[in-house]
Amino acid sequence: TIFNYNKDMYTEFMPKFKAKRKTLMLNYRIGSTGKTEWTKNWDSYGFLSSMLRDEFLRIYPDAKDKCFVQPPPTDLEDFFKIQPIYEGNLRIMCLNSQGDAKHRKDIHSIMKKIWEINEGTEFFFMPAPSFLPPQDERIHCHAKNQPPVPIYLAQGNLFMYLPPVGFTDQGPRTVIEAHACGLPAICDKRTGGPNDRITSKTGWLIDKIDDLYPIIKEITKKSSILKERGEAARVRAKEFFVKE
Repeated sequence: TIFNYNKDMYTEFMPKFKAKRKTLMLNYRIGSTGKTEWTKNWDSYGFLSSMLRDEFLRIYPDAKDKCFVQPPPTDLEDFFKIQPIYEGNLRIMCLNSQGDAKHRKDIHSIMKKIWEINEGTEFFFMPAPSFLPPQDERIHCHAKNQPPVPIYLAQGNLFMYLPPVGFTDQGPRTVIEAHACGLPAICDKRTGGPNDRITSKTGWLIDKIDDLYPIIKEITKKSSILKERGEAARVRAKEFFVKE
């Protein structure tokens, strides 16, 4: 991971780096790529989302024919084995890898508004934010990777990815993992990565948090939509999965 592209260790070594083919993978931030001299004229540039690619091309348009977008590499075989249960309470899965850093501070207010629409909604966190209220039987908290992610996701029927405002995670792997389990997803489109994963057939992309509540109302009135979009989500995940 490179945070300072102008450090001597990069500016001195990278121009001398020789290979038959050089690919620069940009996972989460553009940084000084396309501006710093040693980042130019690579054979190809890889991105986890089209949003990140487009940002790069505004800086370095000469690379237009050298760019490709691919999802985060992950083995989905165990996720495809999951048989989701769409019936019963609405069960929202909130999975992230960084605890408090990826949870909105107003998450409990959001949960309370969802409960006003659908009182029986359950929330499953892995890991849970430290600022959740005292235990509620509708809130289920798991330690990171306990149980394994596929088993954790098997408990739900809807995946929700709503990181804090301003958080630009360009390629959340968890979205495609949830889709592979057969879960439709609700995601904040401003994070970038989900834009390339989710379609109107596999979930919902929202511009602002107020867009979330009509979706919950829609699901509450027509719960069969979870299965419809969940089955399409699994098909979508298979489009991204290359076994090799």
